[in-house]
Amino acid sequence: TWGLTRLEDQSPSWVRDIRFVVITGQDRQLLQDLAGRVDPRQTLLYIPGWRRHGYDRMYPDYTANDDFSAFVTDAHALGFRVMPHVNYFGCDPKSPEYAQFEPYQVRNPETHEKEWWLWERADPVIKFAYINPAHKPWRDLFVTRMKELVDRYKVDALHLDQTLCIYNDDNGLMDGMTMLQGNVALHRELRAALPQVALSGEGLDEVTMRYEAFAQRHAWGLDFINGTWDRKTLAMAHPVSSYLFLNFTQPYGYLGMTSPTKDQLYAAWRENYKHWGVIPTLSSYGALPAEPPGFLAQVLDEAAAFTQHRLSPDLEGDWPEDVFFPYRGADGATAAYRDTSAGTVFTVSDGQGEREVSRTVSGVRELSMPGSIPGWRCYDGERIFGLDPERWYAYSPQPRDLSVFHVSGLPEGFTVSRVAVTETAATVEVTRPDDALAWIADLLPEATSGSIPDAGPAFTQTGPLDSSPDGASFTAMGRDIHAHPPWKGQGSGRAYATMEIDVPALQGAVWFRAQVAMDSAAIGPEKTDGVLFRVAAQAEGQDPVAAEVLNATADRQPLDLDLTALAGKRVRLTLSVDPGPRRSPSFDWARWYRPRIEVERSATGVVALAHPPPYRVAVTGAGELLVGEVAGTVTRFTLNLPGAVILLRQEPAAIALPLDLTQQPFALSFVSEAGEQLNSPQYAGGAPAEATVGGVTRRSLGTHPPDHGTTCADYVLRLPELPAQFQCFVGLRDGSKSEGCGFRVTVNGQTVAYRKMLPGQWEAMSADLSAWAGQPILLSLVTDSEGGFDFDWAAWGEPRLVALP
Repeated sequence: TWGLTRLEDQSPSWVRDIRFVVITGQDRQLLQDLAGRVDPRQTLLYIPGWRRHGYDRMYPDYTANDDFSAFVTDAHALGFRVMPHVNYFGCDPKSPEYAQFEPYQVRNPETHEKEWWLWERADPVIKFAYINPAHKPWRDLFVTRMKELVDRYKVDALHLDQTLCIYNDDNGLMDGMTMLQGNVALHRELRAALPQVALSGEGLDEVTMRYEAFAQRHAWGLDFINGTWDRKTLAMAHPVSSYLFLNFTQPYGYLGMTSPTKDQLYAAWRENYKHWGVIPTLSSYGALPAEPPGFLAQVLDEAAAFTQHRLSPDLEGDWPEDVFFPYRGADGATAAYRDTSAGTVFTVSDGQGEREVSRTVSGVRELSMPGSIPGWRCYDGERIFGLDPERWYAYSPQPRDLSVFHVSGLPEGFTVSRVAVTETAATVEVTRPDDALAWIADLLPEATSGSIPDAGPAFTQTGPLDSSPDGASFTAMGRDIHAHPPWKGQGSGRAYATMEIDVPALQGAVWFRAQVAMDSAAIGPEKTDGVLFRVAAQAEGQDPVAAEVLNATADRQPLDLDLTALAGKRVRLTLSVDPGPRRSPSFDWARWYRPRIEVERSATGVVALAHPPPYRVAVTGAGELLVGEVAGTVTRFTLNLPGAVILLRQEPAAIALPLDLTQQPFALSFVSEAGEQLNSPQYAGGAPAEATVGGVTRRSLGTHPPDHGTTCADYVLRLPELPAQFQCFVGLRDGSKSEGCGFRVTVNGQTVAYRKMLPGQWEAMSADLSAWAGQPILLSLVTDSEGGFDFDWAAWGEPRLVALP
């Protein structure tokens, strides 16, 4: 019907050659690094922040910044193709063009209000109008601006952002066209004006793919803004859309796709994209390390394979049950992303046989293969073990190094949350993965959910609450639950979800466990006054049991309920949220983190450490001195688990109080959110410095966590016999735009204080250390990115130990 042109026949002809996309800034060193690893002629550089006004500001002004022209010249000299980011209908209200086009701004057909893009997390806030492209003068202006852009900077392609946004405009027809027809007309006119320039758009659909050689794919089941995902939804991705469209349009990674340094969030994107034949896509804004770690090594290896063999989707090839997506190379090679019992493997088969390009391990607790997981310290000669089945790990063919310090034995069912070796101590924190008997988020589809407003009729339905007339909600996001009390109409009220659960009769206590908090964006003046989180359980013929927490912060607080008395019975479990003390539902974005039913099991087990560093003292989290059983290069410790073993290289001398920690030596270590020790991660570090928070300057320990990880500042001390207290102020340095950073104090791996901080003021923090009086300890100040690490300028103000009164 539409007379589509296949990729091999499209103009410009180079579009058929692209096998790698890099979302990047204008770093010249990155160009050199990439050129040494992949074929630049098959690589498309997508540049979002190239304009003088910055990303998403002052549309439709498309004047470049001072560095862009030279960057394009350098990229072209190496053979790269360059694609800047533009917006097909964006018009900033501060721009001189807005007055002309304001009458043609898209309006909502229900509210009749103007449609805007509003991004309040930026400073200053980003806001621009949506102009209906059916209005011909807008298309004329846009096409003219794009021609000027191409003529001046010689770019190869244009990414037209938000082309998937096609509204039923309340303004009605413009120039005899709907907005959909205007969208197609704009694409058609751009192609006619710039036949040697390729077009890209946001989203893959049957409207815009007619004229777009490239299309960004969103990942369903992934909230990239808040860094959460639902594994079950990610796995539901089906290749039917790719089967229909990939002969004409090539999908690549969405702009919001995160960097490989973000570990689990990046792995969630990969989990979705492997179903769709998405071109390998790297988001990187700086030079590449000499030895790329983990997932960064994987995407570079895959890009090298795609460019070496010129791999293309093999849509008519075989799709065995274990194949997520097949490819065929111009040289006759075949390749595929395949499912295995231990995750996903990408293989290439050519005249030299089959070789493994990348492997992502998931869904298992151990792996019997000869390679390694970079940074993972739990292994022996036969296995890598202690893995969390809920996480993804980047596997490397590099053999495990059995000569360095590592955990060579763990009791079954346990893992490590931290293994760190510094010049002063070695720390092994042993924990049990969330081994839930039931995940509450998984039960929502069969739950009875509803709302009880303060005024007006109650509402009830089966399944997640996402369409209540009073605005209440109770929905799953991965293992978490997002909820909001009623807010439409008069007053507020309660939102709830009720489900039937069989509480098993097991050895050990049975608990409902969760952490609850407000979304970080809900915190601030004139925003939320908190939510009352409540969980209640009742079995037939028994009195109900309940627990509740009022939280007005983004600090995650435990909400636990002992269900042991209900073991062996069918239980009616209800989770609910009510507004805070003012009964105001404004910004009441409530979050239940990983709510679950679990059995609390403790155990005594042996932790074996191979090649432990020379140590004088070994202690547990409770401060008990340990004596290890030595056999060759392995020392075995018997621990109460979960727990920790701390090896101190020197017997510390007793300290005198008060003690200023900014004047004490400390050792730094870095750990990813998957528990892997990191080597010199980007921007992470710590040092004593003056820090100003809320206009108040204090002598501080300044720290910065790695992306999706923690920075630990470890102090080896012997406490005096008298009871001591840790005291400090915590905050984020003025100018920070962080969305939240965690401050945690641990003693021998045991948490004694925690606070999540947003930019603003100093807050006091303290911890009672009297339980360790007279004992050697490892005191750790842990800075946790709790997601992305942007602007996590953490400051531990005036950290000190003082005598308790």
